[in-house]
Amino acid sequence: MPIVDFCRQMISSSKNFFRNLNLFKPPAGSDQNEDEQQRRFNIIVTRIYLVLLTCLLIYLGLFIHSDVKEITEKRVNPSKEELDSFLSDAECPCSRISLLHGEFISLKLSLHQICSSDFVLDRWIKAIYSGSNVTYFNLNDFRTFGSAQFQALAGFCNQSNSYLQQNIDSFENSTFISPELLPRSVFQEEINSTITQFQQTVPGAFAAQLELVLQVITGNRLMSGLQTNFIISYYDDPQVNPAIYRHRNKAPCNCVSDHQCTSNAIFSNIFDAPTQNEFDRDTRLPGLASVRERLRLLKSALKKLIVELNTFQYFPRNNRQLQYQRYATRLYIFLIIISATILAGNNVVSKSIHRHTITNPSESEYLNFKNVYKTHPICMFELLDYSRMD
Repeated sequence: MPIVDFCRQMISSSKNFFRNLNLFKPPAGSDQNEDEQQRRFNIIVTRIYLVLLTCLLIYLGLFIHSDVKEITEKRVNPSKEELDSFLSDAECPCSRISLLHGEFISLKLSLHQICSSDFVLDRWIKAIYSGSNVTYFNLNDFRTFGSAQFQALAGFCNQSNSYLQQNIDSFENSTFISPELLPRSVFQEEINSTITQFQQTVPGAFAAQLELVLQVITGNRLMSGLQTNFIISYYDDPQVNPAIYRHRNKAPCNCVSDHQCTSNAIFSNIFDAPTQNEFDRDTRLPGLASVRERLRLLKSALKKLIVELNTFQYFPRNNRQLQYQRYATRLYIFLIIISATILAGNNVVSKSIHRHTITNPSESEYLNFKNVYKTHPICMFELLDYSRMD
């Protein structure tokens, strides 16, 4: 058969090839001569070399096969301990590749402390509201624009709170995508990077919106009803002029050309002033801030006095004895208050009015009545007059 003969021929050719294979024969064109003995020696060395090379390749294959093993395990919702037990180079494709940030990240907004103070409450805003007198005070007077200013501050706080909460909700509803299980360090790094980017982006976007509003007001020259940016004069020739302010560095500015123009508030004595624009009658209220501070210090001192009050002090040796003495002092004061309340109630009861009606009392009944009620007995008579003949 042709196929069998072909195979036999190939085997015979291969056998002759490997039998005469010589990898160490001199290169062609060299001066070295290879005799029969040298050729046979080179053939033997070639066979030894091929055997050693084959053994080395087999050994490397067995080593690689024994060291690298592909272990496939299926875990449904593995716990943290199971994930930590995996090898560091384990590849874990996930059946669920997306996860909401809100399922493993909790964000809490933190506004400036002014937004949680009394200055944004209606009680404070109404307390400084001057009503119809806002057009009576000086244009720079705090009583003119103070209420409106704190209303704007309360609005900014509410807007900031709403804006941040919307962005937090949007962030928590966004998805984190990963087709495979990430190492703890890589996962933590990506989460920190995402949160940092969120913290840097959100305030900047809100500040840009606020800056846009200010620029729109300045560019369109919208006039304030309190005349804080434009002053309208009602003289022979009515005019609309920008309100001039002075920075803390005494440099003049106006809200027409600079939307960041600010100035310190004043309290102006408007009485006997010729116009509402009079600036030469400014006064200060030095006790305005100190009164609140003194009340706070008084409250703190009273609280400390009540907490540390000790009428049984005798140089205690430790804090535990001092604490017991304070408890005894409070109990002692409590008992004194109860005793005083009981005595006062008894005194009120003892001074109650007793009424007895006796018709035509005899002398013995009157003496008995006077003996029982020794303290200020009052006897009223039904018959107020008697005839001398009786």
